[in-house]
Amino acid sequence: MVNYYEVERSTDGWTFFKINKIFPENNKALLQYLQSSDDIAQIKSIYVYYRLKIVGFNKKIAYSQISKLNLQENSSDLKIVLS
Repeated sequence: MVNYYEVERSTDGWTFFKINKIFPENNKALLQYLQSSDDIAQIKSIYVYYRLKIVGFNKKIAYSQISKLNLQENSSDLKIVLS
C-alpha cells in the first residue's frame, strides 16, 4: 500500500528534485487521480521531465515512467499522465 507520492521534476532527465508530496485519499483504489501544480516560469531549459516517486508504508520505493515536456510546444495549462 502507498504511504505517499512525491512529484519530481528534472531539466536534464537524470537529476530529479521533489516539487510536491501527495498523500492518497483512498489506498484501496486501484486507480487514483492525483493533482499537483508546478511553477515553471523561471526554467530556462527547453525540456522538463516529471516522474512520481511512490513510497510504501514498508518504506519500499518505486518510480513511475518519466514524462518529457517540451516547453516551446506546450501551453501553460497542461496535464501530464504518469504511469
